[in-house]
Amino acid sequence: MGEDREVNLAPGTPVVTVFLHRERRVLVLRRSAKVGTYRGKWAGVSGFAQDIPLRQAYTELAEEVGLARSQVRLQGLGVPLRVWDAAGRRWLVHPFLFAAPPDWEPRLDWENVESRWVEPEAMADLDTVPGLSAALARVWPPLVARRFWQRLAAVALNTTEGATALALRALRILDEFLATQASRQAGAFLQAARALASLRPSLGIFPHLMARVCAQATSGEDLRLACTDLQEEVVEAAEALVGKAHQRLRGCRRVLTHSYSSACRDTLIRWASASKGKQVFCTESRPGGEGRRMVRELAAAAVSARIIPDTETDGLASQVDAVLVGGDALALERPEDQGRAPRRFVLLNKVGTAHLAAAARAAGTPAYALCTTHKVAPPGWPLSREEWPEAGQQNPARPRARNLVFDATPLSDLTAVVSEHGELSQPRLREIRRQLTTAPWLPE
Repeated sequence: MGEDREVNLAPGTPVVTVFLHRERRVLVLRRSAKVGTYRGKWAGVSGFAQDIPLRQAYTELAEEVGLARSQVRLQGLGVPLRVWDAAGRRWLVHPFLFAAPPDWEPRLDWENVESRWVEPEAMADLDTVPGLSAALARVWPPLVARRFWQRLAAVALNTTEGATALALRALRILDEFLATQASRQAGAFLQAARALASLRPSLGIFPHLMARVCAQATSGEDLRLACTDLQEEVVEAAEALVGKAHQRLRGCRRVLTHSYSSACRDTLIRWASASKGKQVFCTESRPGGEGRRMVRELAAAAVSARIIPDTETDGLASQVDAVLVGGDALALERPEDQGRAPRRFVLLNKVGTAHLAAAARAAGTPAYALCTTHKVAPPGWPLSREEWPEAGQQNPARPRARNLVFDATPLSDLTAVVSEHGELSQPRLREIRRQLTTAPWLPE
């Protein structure tokens, strides 16, 4: 096992590991001879992250031990853990902790052949899958705060609101938690902050804001003030970003955008209102089809907007005056297929962004990404490209295609990344990342 202290995106297959506990004991399962890896070893409830991690955790609980979501209580969500084994396999483990029902015993499926309730300290004596004890350490002990976890789960499972809106909700959740008795448990604040930072694999704004809160405050009152200040800062930055982005579209008549971004929407509305005859094209943006929402909201603001299939971007990129996209994270990546290749900064955004940026570059069309500095991921924070279940996939015997929802666009394929302060240069990116390294909250 090892970690890159700088890179955000590194090779590793995303998986979930779910721990169930009762009476200070944790459930472990011995893997059967039918599974593809680590046969005969002890593990938690686990599976490939073929969905948003929390939703995948609920799926695995139902499939492997027969527990419905309504039967368990979330009490831990840990920072993802990078693990690699002696065979060279690399994993990105998303750990969860749930309280099991009283007197309940698991109903095992084909993946496991035996179960035990063990004390956390005894896990080191078992022959486990790699990194199991380290994964448990990121969610143990339980944090008993029912309302906090209920509200956190609602944000983690939300796929309709944008990253900025979700982050503002996360800050309000943390502020409310700090006013409760539960926040006074030993280590409770760091557990809560780490859980909020880990809500979504591809969104850089959550770990960025949690790092800022932790670095700026020491007492409970300071922490609440930091939450309030950051909420105001995020709102002001989003407004300033629109002003900076609008300037980039001066002289443009036709703009191509992708997916849904509130920053792009507001920029396009302001741009179109300056004069008549302007046209917006928006990709449908599968999976999810968020482009349809963008077109509806632009049309409601009297902007001439048309939806196009994702397959038309190559031809249209050469016929518009500019390409405009949003951004969910600015991260440092080491490309998987290039060994120890140099690290590079990338923009994480809805899948299709990388192809669109490359098409615009080939056509000589300016391509701008709109991204506030709050989406810069802290050094070493483990991001991954989130995926969702394939639409209509019902037959388990049918080969499953990966349904990635985000991709990584090299900044070299973009004309500029526009932030609330103007163009965001790579030296400025490195400076922002350095400011986040002092946060006393990343697990060892």
